[in-house]
Amino acid sequence: NFSQALTICKGKYIAICEGDDFWTDRDKLQRQVDYLDGNHNCMIVSHNAARYYEERGQENKTVKYDHSFTFDQKRFLEEWLTQPVTCVFRNIFSDYTYFNRDLDIFCDVILFYELLKHGYGYFMPETMATFRVHKNALSSGLSRFQWLFNHIVMYDYLFKYNSRDKLLQEMSRNYCLSIYIYNLTNGKEARNNFKPLKEYLKRNPGISEQIIVFGLKVPYY
Repeated sequence: NFSQALTICKGKYIAICEGDDFWTDRDKLQRQVDYLDGNHNCMIVSHNAARYYEERGQENKTVKYDHSFTFDQKRFLEEWLTQPVTCVFRNIFSDYTYFNRDLDIFCDVILFYELLKHGYGYFMPETMATFRVHKNALSSGLSRFQWLFNHIVMYDYLFKYNSRDKLLQEMSRNYCLSIYIYNLTNGKEARNNFKPLKEYLKRNPGISEQIIVFGLKVPYY
């Protein structure tokens, strides 16, 4: 539904506000559109967002960044700089379903990755939206294990179609290690057939990385 809805959008720009999130600044869209109008190589404009924890009835307005900056694919993948509720982006694709041909999780991350192939992103320091955290959400409602495992699936999927981007495989390896650490500290959850260190080695870590992981990280944990 996410990708199909984007495909029928006809505007120059697209802004997303999912049903459980909300915008909090009346000038949010205008600020983002103004930047996109004046900077034609920019594909995405994002900003800070507060987090509202529904079960506790508490809001966290701590800002992630207190300054504006540009970002590329690499920084986006490493820091996850935008969420659907914070972004406005150029409507440059005729068929958004193409990017999610056989995967139905983290559609937004795949979309932003594809957009950043065509230009840069821009981050604004203002807090202009709120992301709601609750147990029925597609992401925040997942168990820790499933959340980590879904990231592996997503990065493997992106690497399948972007094999020149070795960072994607590196990110997948990192999440394999995260599951290993999770299993050590919390006991094995579902998918006991998933062997995180074996899967880590399948994703081609270099010799120096293996020395660090098996010589320092694994013994430490």
